[in-house]
Amino acid sequence: MKYRHLYHAGNFADVHKHIAVIAVHAAMAAKPAAIQCIDTHAGAGRYRLERSDNSAEAASGIWRLLTAIDEVAPPPEIANYVALLRRDDPGAGNLLQYAGSPRFLAMVARAQDRVIAIEREPEVAQELQAALADWPRTRILCADGPGQLRALLPAKSARSLLLIDPAYEDTASELPALQAALDDVRKRCETAVCLWWYPLSRERRVSAAVARACAAFGRPWLQAELSLLAEDAPGLTGSGFAVINPPFAFARGLQGWQDYLGGCLARTGRANARILHHETATKRTRPDHH
Repeated sequence: MKYRHLYHAGNFADVHKHIAVIAVHAAMAAKPAAIQCIDTHAGAGRYRLERSDNSAEAASGIWRLLTAIDEVAPPPEIANYVALLRRDDPGAGNLLQYAGSPRFLAMVARAQDRVIAIEREPEVAQELQAALADWPRTRILCADGPGQLRALLPAKSARSLLLIDPAYEDTASELPALQAALDDVRKRCETAVCLWWYPLSRERRVSAAVARACAAFGRPWLQAELSLLAEDAPGLTGSGFAVINPPFAFARGLQGWQDYLGGCLARTGRANARILHHETATKRTRPDHH
């Protein structure tokens, strides 16, 4: 399954993922200690929402959410996300552009925090440089993201927030490389908070690989999945992410905002939102189904 940021900006998976990224950072920022945020697959950092190309995806994602929140007040995690979007929008509320993960991280970074955004493709890395030019606490690397983690961890006198969001264009090579990189993270910084996004499809091959890698980390972790189509439907049926070492405040609020988001974005009937809490590889998994 191919998933390129450019063609899916503002779709339901982007919305799901970015609310989670912002909420994880907010939970970590409740403590004053610095946070080093590393985005391993940063992309261009900012995308123009055209009325062609990705308009249908944005219409069923961010634009649908913005319509819904005018009717029912959202949970604070979603309200924070929407406030950042609107503050960053040059279109006076028309949402002419959509921020990528590294730009969201730059917006929420405190004076003591740092953001390291890594993008492999040189042309895209140049766009990323422009997207983050006004944010002094950011560093852009044109390199292979997972391959840089060994040099970047552990962070000196800072906690680490790691975002893994690959394109899934060549899963046969991507997934083993990511699992090896996560094993390096475990050896160097086992307390890092790692958020790994994955697409949902009827094959469940990618989500199963992510789950195996996270279970091997040996720390508490959770999975959150939001399905908007039937599990046997073709293509992208939903959005999921795993969080290793999830902050307590994030985990406590997750069910509420994910249920709300599913209600806003459901295409037919009711969305299926579920959360699985994994304490360690040797303890029982606690499922929450809604």
